[in-house]
Amino acid sequence: AVKLVQSSAPFKAVRPIYELCLQQENIEPAKRVLSQYLSWKTESGNPPDKTSLSFYNRVMMVVLYEMENWEALDSLLVANPGLQKVRDYRQVVLNLSIVQGRYPQAIELAKVLLSKGYSMDDCLDYSKLEPDYDDPRWEAFEVKISEYEEVARHERGERYKMKCELPHLEIHDPRGEPLRLEEYLGRKVSLYFWASWNDYSIYQLGRIVETTAKDSTDSVVLYVNGYDSNPERAREKLEEIAPGMMYYSIDDESLSRLGIDGFPAWIEIGTDGLLYQIDGETSFYWDWP
Repeated sequence: AVKLVQSSAPFKAVRPIYELCLQQENIEPAKRVLSQYLSWKTESGNPPDKTSLSFYNRVMMVVLYEMENWEALDSLLVANPGLQKVRDYRQVVLNLSIVQGRYPQAIELAKVLLSKGYSMDDCLDYSKLEPDYDDPRWEAFEVKISEYEEVARHERGERYKMKCELPHLEIHDPRGEPLRLEEYLGRKVSLYFWASWNDYSIYQLGRIVETTAKDSTDSVVLYVNGYDSNPERAREKLEEIAPGMMYYSIDDESLSRLGIDGFPAWIEIGTDGLLYQIDGETSFYWDWP
């Protein structure tokens, strides 16, 4: 595996090899593969950012949880606080906290999850926790779950009203001219966010371009590059996939306002110009009232 990662196409090799090692619960080889990958990226002058590393940490985290390797999992979470933003975090850490008897932390995390509309049944694997999760503090919390859910429904309704307004976004074309979304009023608009270093987002970009070319509906799809240290490479990649397509880029702060912390991600804007939906690698929580 290490030799393949050191080959002429290490980026393409590392992900399937890494996943294969973890599927076989070969943690140490997986760590060596990841280490070689990081070294290669750094030496090539294009070190991976935190967003691209979240995939590898997330997969490792879930495997360690399934193996019940609590010590290694705890170390990984402490070393990578950014994992709190990924979707699998809630299920792993909530279970982990209860298994290790950290009930105050578990209750606080559970309250946050309830406020976002998650069900405790979706976040807790009770079959694995029994009988270890019996504790007066947790039992007292469970009694009040219905009350927390009612409060959360009201708060989510208020947040929904606020989030229908599209935040200010700094999106520009290659000449530095801003994208004026108001020009598309009356049409549905989809913004697809991608990066040249993210193979999966490029793969999906190709599929969307192909699908859009066959779609005759009155909608617009715009491809927006972000979190990318090599815009020239990104423009070339877009020209290769969709010749003549306008290249747009977005600043980091705008992506942060949308809650986008990874790719691919996309937002949909309705005919009235209001934010309709955000999906993909994002910490933005969307909920209908």
